[in-house]
Amino acid sequence: MKTNRQISRDFQEKSVISTYLDSLQNFPQLKHNETIDLFKNIQLGGKLAEKAKKKLVECNLRLVVSIAKQYKSHNMPLEDLIQEGNMGLIKSIERFKWEKGFRFSTYATWWIKQAIGQHVLKRKRIIRLPAHAASLQRKLMQAADDYREAMGCEPSSDELTELIGASETVVKATMHSGRSVISLQQPISSTGDGDTIEDKVEDERPGADPFDNIAEKQLMQIAKKVLGSLTSKEAAILRLRFGLVDDALDPSSYPITESELSELMQGKGLT
Repeated sequence: MKTNRQISRDFQEKSVISTYLDSLQNFPQLKHNETIDLFKNIQLGGKLAEKAKKKLVECNLRLVVSIAKQYKSHNMPLEDLIQEGNMGLIKSIERFKWEKGFRFSTYATWWIKQAIGQHVLKRKRIIRLPAHAASLQRKLMQAADDYREAMGCEPSSDELTELIGASETVVKATMHSGRSVISLQQPISSTGDGDTIEDKVEDERPGADPFDNIAEKQLMQIAKKVLGSLTSKEAAILRLRFGLVDDALDPSSYPITESELSELMQGKGLT
């Protein structure tokens, strides 16, 4: 059951999308010859090219929306998918070669799908896989599905290795990557009570270990006791030399002049 916050968010998303779709009615679909004329204007450069690019983008925004809706099953905001698709549309306009005789909508569809697909791959996993690893994983899963449909059983690692032409090590690593991610808030107990995994993770920040804190405190107490048995000048020299206390650089903390300090340090072999 959805919460009030989720219902409100869904309503706002639908409202934004509806307003956006309504605005696209102002940009009719271009015919093939009109599209070619716009690309010719882009080649001329200047303000005419900017206007042509703008019109090409606006008149193909509905194509982006139709493709983005195909990815709604990935539970991602539709406006995010549309935004990524628009980036793919712009890239297709920059790369399209109208002289080759292809239809722009066919060419743009590939770039739009690629842009949205890359976005889905990056956001779908808690730990993002590199593009080549995600591509290989899809290839493995497709090969496994085809094998199950043809043979009626699960393929072995050796069979998958032969099917896609990759090493057994790569096959095993790819098939298991990203599948064993668990939450740090997951309870350790099977009953769901008590400490979570996060509670048992070691805190490696400086000063987080209580044993180190106690040892450091005891060492400072011993150092202060030893300094207390020395003369004020000797204690001052050791403080400055080793930085044993925070007020070591405060001249009022020791009754000694610079010349006396230099003489004593030379005499004690501290320079």
